[in-house]
Amino acid sequence: MRTGLTITPDSPRSNEMKLIVKLDKSMVGVIFDESLAQLSRGAFAAWSSKCSNRGGVVGFYPTQEEAAEAIADLYAAAGPGGGKTPPSTKRQARFFALPTVRRDAVAHKAAYLYDGTRTVAACWTVALEWDEGEHPGPDPETGEPVYVRTHSATTRHLPNPDKTGRHTLCGQAWQIASWYRHPNTRQIHRPEGWMILDLPDCGGCGRSHAARLARAARTAA
Repeated sequence: MRTGLTITPDSPRSNEMKLIVKLDKSMVGVIFDESLAQLSRGAFAAWSSKCSNRGGVVGFYPTQEEAAEAIADLYAAAGPGGGKTPPSTKRQARFFALPTVRRDAVAHKAAYLYDGTRTVAACWTVALEWDEGEHPGPDPETGEPVYVRTHSATTRHLPNPDKTGRHTLCGQAWQIASWYRHPNTRQIHRPEGWMILDLPDCGGCGRSHAARLARAARTAA
């Protein structure tokens, strides 16, 4: 499933098999598990207030994950041609791994690029590459964390993956990353070490990163 989408039982004491669907911790719909009825249609009925069809019934699906995805899709931004996901399976997986705010930004970017000179697939590809430039992950060749530099260039920072735009975890705007992919050749480029990697760590980014890890551990527990 896409990042930020969760399915939890409504109540462990309830006889009704009702599942709550949340996107980024906000409730977006409900799934009713009707598998015991052994119906010919999909056993998981998805409902959301966002859906205007048949009293909010989104549809019936063979798995609860597919039902949850159908609910989440109602809240997603539309891309080129009104589609909400890239057409290729590989790019869909990459797209769904992004936080919600970045998925919506990529969809808006792809829709903006769709001016008749590019195909739908090409627009999604360019938009995902744009997102990579805005939010570089670990170095693909070494696996090392990506560090970024602000205009002041006195410390090295960690980028914030959950915001649009180039922001550090401590809330500043960053200028250059420790690796980037050239937009035309797609080759990896790295600035000289003294420009970023030899700088001391930002304490604010370090504290924010530790807090994020702690929250993730509590959520997983």
